[in-house]
Amino acid sequence: MPDPSGAVVFYSAIKKEHIKKTFSNHYQFVSKEFRSLFVSISDDGDGRAPKGEVTLIASIFTKTKDWFDLDKETYLKKKKGFMKKISLELESQLEIDPENWLHRELATPLGFEKWTNRPNGIVGGLGQKPDIFGLFGLSSRTPFEGLWLCGDSIYPGEGTAGVSQSALMVSRQILASRGIENFSL
Repeated sequence: MPDPSGAVVFYSAIKKEHIKKTFSNHYQFVSKEFRSLFVSISDDGDGRAPKGEVTLIASIFTKTKDWFDLDKETYLKKKKGFMKKISLELESQLEIDPENWLHRELATPLGFEKWTNRPNGIVGGLGQKPDIFGLFGLSSRTPFEGLWLCGDSIYPGEGTAGVSQSALMVSRQILASRGIENFSL
């Protein structure tokens, strides 16, 4: 199995009027620096930020081992570098002027380990690759009676939609094993 992924997550707030180029709440930008940059923007007035402001969260996958065993100075320098690079990428992609950020902070695998108790700050299960994705993904069924699996590493894959679908599939399989066939939400 490949090493599980970690994430570097950029949390920010900005006035809605300062994001000029948005047509959706979710984006995946292809970037030379990060390969994929996943971005979520809240709706104005949805309660995540004061009226007239939105939250903007961007994340990238990273190798967790790249963040551990660093001395404090090196860690902080690396974190600051990622903050700058992600800020620049978002400013470019969404036409944001640098002075318009109201708040910015960054979480790394080290923070995820500390605050969520995830070993080595792992997020998102096993990194998805063609040989372990989709039809080749890990099954929810196990050889152990009564043990089912769902989550980012289980078919159909990562993200809220993939995890929700794997949980729904497990629920249906458990109910079917008990004779309840026509379950629907």
